[in-house]
Amino acid sequence: MYGPLSKLRIFPGRWTSARGLLGGVATLLAGLLGHSPTAAAELTLDHLRIERGTVVGDLGLAEVLDPETRRSVENGLPITLRLKIEVWRDRRSWFDKQIDARVETWRITWDPGDRRFLLIHPGPRLREEGFDRLSELLDELFPRTIEIYPRWDLESRHRYFAIVEVAIQPITLEEFREIDGWIRGRIREGDRPDPEPGDEEPEGEGLAGAIFGFLVDLSGFGDTIHRVETDRFRVADLPSEIRTPESGP
Repeated sequence: MYGPLSKLRIFPGRWTSARGLLGGVATLLAGLLGHSPTAAAELTLDHLRIERGTVVGDLGLAEVLDPETRRSVENGLPITLRLKIEVWRDRRSWFDKQIDARVETWRITWDPGDRRFLLIHPGPRLREEGFDRLSELLDELFPRTIEIYPRWDLESRHRYFAIVEVAIQPITLEEFREIDGWIRGRIREGDRPDPEPGDEEPEGEGLAGAIFGFLVDLSGFGDTIHRVETDRFRVADLPSEIRTPESGP
């Protein structure tokens, strides 16, 4: 029988690190078993306005995770949530022109040590927040106000529109290794450990690659993508709002 497990190889001197990886994997199996993606919920982007010189809008997602994905995350399945924001200039007599695109990424996972759900925002300095309940974590994500583009970089004579995508995805092999390190306390505040001599493995090979391939095949979990496109707008027509301390962040 051939498959991901046929690639699994144990190298001398690597069992110590492998045990840690296997410990992190144990909770994943429960989340992966029996999972299958279901229909997406509605993504909304409303109330475009100008705040502090930036075009912003209120992004909402009625059901961030479908029931099966939510149950899998509660059972230990790590996932990635990616937010992509595109800004386009409307050109009636020609193809629309993209003027900006950026992506923000979060990881959502269960920390069995602290027994909390983690919302991890990768970057130059790792940021993470812990929540007792998955519902509290999801409430932190949506609804949210997102920055679309600087107001003064948009010309008044042109019309623009924004496209926002929210993708809920299975983790990649690299993310799998990172999360395993975070959970076991090997990565804190953006510090990444140097690999120990003999621990280097080619991408997709060795114990981590074999286990990851096995888990992905087992899950059948594919991307769930939500998409919304705004109406065309002129920046001069957008309302301006000045937030006061009483109005919140």
